[in-house]
Amino acid sequence: QRVADAAGDACSDCASKVDARRLYYGMYGAVTSTTVSNAMMPAASIARRLQGGGWSVQGSCSIAGRCVTSANYPSQYGDHQSCTMTAVEAGTLQVEAFDTEQCCDFVVVGGLRYSGQQGPPQGVEIWPGDFFSWGSDFSYTRSGWKLCFAEPEA
Repeated sequence: QRVADAAGDACSDCASKVDARRLYYGMYGAVTSTTVSNAMMPAASIARRLQGGGWSVQGSCSIAGRCVTSANYPSQYGDHQSCTMTAVEAGTLQVEAFDTEQCCDFVVVGGLRYSGQQGPPQGVEIWPGDFFSWGSDFSYTRSGWKLCFAEPEA
């Protein structure tokens, strides 16, 4: 029998996925910007750093102009992906797209976790040194997200 998991996806092994998630997060603790940027980030990703468009990015995200995206956006991101994004200029955050697994794949902005189709609010002020983080778990993936940097209005 197929039932729906917490994200609304039909699955025949939801109970095993929930148990596996409990085991995974039990090993790494709660998902925070620290665990997303450190414990969940594969060693190969830590060395990858990009800069441009108001952002400095470390991990499996990409910079496209003045935007940063989940890997492979607008196609589905992969399992076990993570990155940290640091603002290098002042501006405001513009959310152009946001679609992640509701229960388990998060973007952290200002200490708040966003997932599903509810991304960060538009127009959040960004200051140099502000950082955001991203992490996906090991199951369902979505099209991901695109966060853009807009310069403050004069």
